Formats: sequence, structure tokens, C-alpha cells
Amino acid sequence: MHKVLIPLLVFVSFACQTQSIRVGVPNIDHSSYSKGNISANVFEHKPLFKCMEDSLQTAIDWQGYPLLRLMKMVENNKLDASFPLIFNQERDKKAHRSEYVNDGVYSWVAIDESVDMADRELDVGAMRGSAQHSKLSALNYKYIYLSDEHSKLFTLLLARKLKVIVISKFILDKFRLEHPDTKLTIKKQFGFQVGFYMSPQYHANNANSFNKAIAECRHLFII
Repeated sequence: MHKVLIPLLVFVSFACQTQSIRVGVPNIDHSSYSKGNISANVFEHKPLFKCMEDSLQTAIDWQGYPLLRLMKMVENNKLDASFPLIFNQERDKKAHRSEYVNDGVYSWVAIDESVDMADRELDVGAMRGSAQHSKLSALNYKYIYLSDEHSKLFTLLLARKLKVIVISKFILDKFRLEHPDTKLTIKKQFGFQVGFYMSPQYHANNANSFNKAIAECRHLFII
């Protein structure tokens, strides 16, 4: 009996330790994504991912979903965590923020320098389900266009169908590198922190080890 039980316990213990962590990433073309190849993401996180896997001694199963669906899946424990997300109070009500991974900036961008940001009837745009979307709603802008693609926001801004778009500075800088002749005006900039949001179940059982891995690896985050 004991000879059978001991190997079984070892196997169960090993399986528990090696069970992968389900982490969702927004805005990935899932058909072109595979573990170790994250070129489909707007961020290049591979060094951070590898470091965290080594620290946790657990593989991370990266899954791509639309942003709003990600938060719902984390809230309902269908994903263990989601990344990279901007911390805000609305998301804090539904999931548990991790240690911050990095600081960032998001920008309010216009074509026309004379745009009056106090005009709450401006046509403005942001990514669907993003922290920028929440910010515009909290400021009571009436006409908010929501997109699932940054390229669509820029297209509508340049066509003057949107007066202002609100995006991360990282995305703005990337656009400027690719379109150096395009004239854009930054109306405002706000700071934010980026990190993971953990599900209630995962947070309850693994918050300390997960946050420890972030603290050890955040220096590898590229943005």
C-alpha cells in the first residue's frame, strides 16, 4: 500500500507545482500567437515573461482576448490574471491589482491645436474597455468612439472625424516613428502604472509569490 501511495503523492505534488498559470493578454491576433513568439502583441514582453516563469517555477499559458472579455474572465476566475493593464479604481472593484510592473504615460492627441478640451461634446476616441475609455466617461464626454484597433483611432483622427484620441505614449511614439511627417498635437498627458490584475481565486492563493516574481523581474519590462 505504502509503495503505491508514495509515488502517487510525489506525482500529485509535481503536477500541482507545474500547473500553468493562465494569463490573458489584450489585442493579440490569436492565430499568429504561440508561446515564445509574442510579436503579435503591441508590447515586447518576452524577457519579463521568461524571468517570471523562472521565478515562479511554473509555465505561463498566455491567451489572447479582447480587453473587456479579459477583465470579465479574470473577475470570474476563468483566467488567473491579465496583463498589461493600467491600474484604475474601476478595475480594482472587480479584480486584484498586482505589484506595479512599470510606469507609463497616456496622451490626449489632436490635429487641431485650437481644440477646446473643456468642450464635453467633442468627438473623442479611445480603445474599448481601456483605462482611457473610463477616464473619458468619468469626465462626462458625450461622444466617445470606441475601437479595438489603435490604427483605426489614428485613421479617424487624421480624417478629422475625431477631434481627440486618448492613447498610451508608447503607442503614440510608435506611430510617430512610422509616420514622421504627420503633425500631431499633444493636448494633455497623464501618468499611470501598468501591471497584472489577478482573479479573486488566484490572488487568494498565490498573491505573495506572484508579486515577488514581479519585483524580481520588473526591470526587464520593455515599453
